[in-house]
Amino acid sequence: EDSPKEVPTPRIRCPKGSKAYASHCYALFMTPKSWMNADMACQKRPSGHLVSVLSGAEASFVASLVQNSANTYSNIWMGLHDPTE
Repeated sequence: EDSPKEVPTPRIRCPKGSKAYASHCYALFMTPKSWMNADMACQKRPSGHLVSVLSGAEASFVASLVQNSANTYSNIWMGLHDPTE
């Protein structure tokens, strides 16, 4: 009888200052930016986009990045945006 084997988590290399989670890299920008400028800055990175949280586990990971950062952030931009605001 074959037992199910664990699928190894893909190892990825993230740029300096970024953290890996579920085969993606996450980073916080230290310079305040508008939503649009933050989105453009992310897109300049390989496969970069503002974060869109798709699970509770990912939300916990992103929250830990913010809480464990050395800086105090007044605003954190995500991939959701209401252009009328």
